[in-house]
Amino acid sequence: MKKSNKKCLCCGSNCIQKWGNRNGSQRFRCKDCGYCFTLKNHSVKLRNQFVWFKKWIIEWQVYKYLIRDSGMSQTTIQKLLKTYLKAAPTIAIKSKTNVHLLIDASYFSNGLCLLLYYDHDIRYVQLYRTTNREKYKEIKGDLENLMKLNVAVYSVTCDGHKTILKAVRKIFPNAVIQRCLVHIKRQVKNYLSEHPKLLQAKELLSISSRPSKSRFFNF
Repeated sequence: MKKSNKKCLCCGSNCIQKWGNRNGSQRFRCKDCGYCFTLKNHSVKLRNQFVWFKKWIIEWQVYKYLIRDSGMSQTTIQKLLKTYLKAAPTIAIKSKTNVHLLIDASYFSNGLCLLLYYDHDIRYVQLYRTTNREKYKEIKGDLENLMKLNVAVYSVTCDGHKTILKAVRKIFPNAVIQRCLVHIKRQVKNYLSEHPKLLQAKELLSISSRPSKSRFFNF
């Protein structure tokens, strides 16, 4: 008799067979005691319902529309969202040698600051942090964690924020520090305005607008 990895909920026997469906769920029957039952896979259910969490986070959908589209009550949706929030994804370190790290902060309208430590070569986020602003102690702590994980940072590219520069020089003193040309051009444009009047300012704006083979500038 072929035995299954699944066990009977009544007697514990693994001699069970498929026994039709009920409400879209597979039913099973124990060949030893005759008990019929269905098995619930909570992890699969959570994966299938993750779409509502994405709509809430990415699309900013409110409960009104989540309730309408999912058919769940507000209480159920709130419990579901809390479940996902408590289970933060685990980020695995994929590269440790000669890492070219891009550190960048994105600010959102609700006051949230998302700080990313992005590996330029493999196009992968090695580490991230949610905070309210770029803080030296937090960035220093993140870099220390990367160092403890044996990540050898060869270069760091950032927008030139003082806290980032200070933290990098503290933890990875031998790393090459570069500033992203996108941020440089943006700053030049802010200083000169889009339509400067002085000839020198016009020439400088023209130079900063030229395409470049490199996106970075060494400090």
